[in-house]
Amino acid sequence: MLARLRGLVMRRSTAEQHLEDLFGTQVRVRMVDADAVARALDGHAEAAATAAAERVYREFLRTCLVDHRLSDEELSDLEHLRGILGLEESRVALIHRRVAREVYSRSADEVVADGRVDEEERRFLTELRDRLEIPHPIAENILEVKARQQRARTASADMVSRTRDGRR
Repeated sequence: MLARLRGLVMRRSTAEQHLEDLFGTQVRVRMVDADAVARALDGHAEAAATAAAERVYREFLRTCLVDHRLSDEELSDLEHLRGILGLEESRVALIHRRVAREVYSRSADEVVADGRVDEEERRFLTELRDRLEIPHPIAENILEVKARQQRARTASADMVSRTRDGRR
């Protein structure tokens, strides 16, 4: 799992660089301990260290959700990562909600790209919503916004096409 962290942390701060260096040398998340993280962040301002830790966690979660689900191993790795990074459960829950909505939103974009949502696509989105634990009203709102955006893009493209053809 941790091998997937390599290259995910952009060099925005020294604290993030130190975490990238630490995780880049490990094969698995569970091989890193809290003392190693503390040493990597030693001397950095608390806010910078926390921001770097949250960013590492968020990027690792995004990587885990590429397949739209979290395996038992990934859940275990994420829990270990939360612990060694010293992240509060409330912050991790917020990160999970935000990343889950990002994943659902990207999937909704893909589903509405052809201008319609068939039964199979709706079933996929429903299962994804449930797996990601997104409340039904929020998921429906995301889908409605994405569908509206797609209709606007289609209407705009049609207008441009008609204008080029000399029609109105």
